[in-house]
Amino acid sequence: MKRLIVLTLLLAGVAAQMSPPAMALGRYDRTQKWYCGNTHMHSFWSDGNHFPEMAASWYKNNGYQFVVLTDHNNRPTEEGWKDISRYKAEDPAGTLANEFGHDHVKTKQDAKGKTLHRLLSYDAVSKLVNAHGEFLFIPGEELTSKAGRNPVHMSAINTGKTIGVVQKGTVLETAKANAARARAHEKSYTPPNTLRQMDHPDTRPLFLQLNHPNWRWDMTAEVLAATTDADGFELINPGCHNLGDAHSPSTERMWDIATTLRLKEFLTKPIWAVASDDTHNYHDFEKNATKANPGRGFVMVRTTVLSTYHISQALKVGNFYASTGVVLKTVEFDPKTRELTVEVDPADGGKSYTIEFIGTSKTVSMDSTPAPAHRDKSKGKGKSVPRKITRIYSKEIGKVLQTVKGKTAATFKLPADLLYVRCKVTDTSHKGYTWRGETIPRAAWTQPVGWEPALAELKAAAKTKAKAKK
Repeated sequence: MKRLIVLTLLLAGVAAQMSPPAMALGRYDRTQKWYCGNTHMHSFWSDGNHFPEMAASWYKNNGYQFVVLTDHNNRPTEEGWKDISRYKAEDPAGTLANEFGHDHVKTKQDAKGKTLHRLLSYDAVSKLVNAHGEFLFIPGEELTSKAGRNPVHMSAINTGKTIGVVQKGTVLETAKANAARARAHEKSYTPPNTLRQMDHPDTRPLFLQLNHPNWRWDMTAEVLAATTDADGFELINPGCHNLGDAHSPSTERMWDIATTLRLKEFLTKPIWAVASDDTHNYHDFEKNATKANPGRGFVMVRTTVLSTYHISQALKVGNFYASTGVVLKTVEFDPKTRELTVEVDPADGGKSYTIEFIGTSKTVSMDSTPAPAHRDKSKGKGKSVPRKITRIYSKEIGKVLQTVKGKTAATFKLPADLLYVRCKVTDTSHKGYTWRGETIPRAAWTQPVGWEPALAELKAAAKTKAKAKK
């Protein structure tokens, strides 16, 4: 399993360095490249099991171009010290010495005589592992809060210091409050005016993603839609009930509902979909089906320069796709012809693909009914707790509009009555990856496109309606 996944990511790295593919989403010029990255991972600074520089180095050594380290409620700006004796079997200090030399490993004794190991600040990690034009470490933070028993987690990507969290009464209130904190942090920095300073510490376009909505059935599609300060969410977080179950919808179904709600009711842009690792375990790959290992979900970001500014800004505007292995050469949307074209990269390695174009009509009904109630077993004292479940909406939301089998490229022309369209490309020759009991296909998911005219119409209609009421 490890060899197969690493090979896939090496192919992604190769694809990123090939001659630039066709224009992505019609937004930028043809000098842009694809860059492979992971937006959710942990280290010894929270509950990961390796040093932060080793966490970054795994990705650097396995074909990625960027990573975002997102420890829980912590964006370290100074070095720290940690007792890592519980990880003796994994020998993290030994692997650190092998990677960076024995002189790099620093220890000291605490007041009780325990040996503590040095942890580098995020900024020090950046200086150590960054390679101009080849690899980039981006500081982040997983804002980790809860509402009652429900975890409310989100990753702030490209942060300058620890943001911290607040806790409110409901999941939605907590999500909105912490998303607002992230946006306030973003606005507290003034971008410089020159390209030369694009990587200046004060330049921080911040990408905010809501994490693992189905992990403990924490967030519904309605929460994803209503937390409008969030740019994206984790469509794929391995082992976190991405496929849903008999009571709750899959994250892909939630994506279409949330995107439709955002456009039609909140009058704002869609929510972007991310695939990420949520890495905690960097050692034990023999039990990859149950461990939170690296090398499972990633994003391919399209931009001109491999820098914190350009990667973060491209994420914010949706100029990327999510993947569990499939690498695309072309993701191109022409706003004039309203045609979306996708093409699998020749280096991808799959033998057969199914390409699906999925979308929602402008006139779809937003009527919904409550889903049947369900209770889940609690870890504490054998009690059960009520689950947060997305309401039941029309099956016309997120409808498959066109399916192309056995080809590596396809084009879809958006009709005038379509709210948006997105594309899913599945490697049907691959059996998929089984993580914590669910099998996720080897696939790629593009972001929704073609929604701008519909949103403009909806905003104009809302404005007219508001005037009429006066």
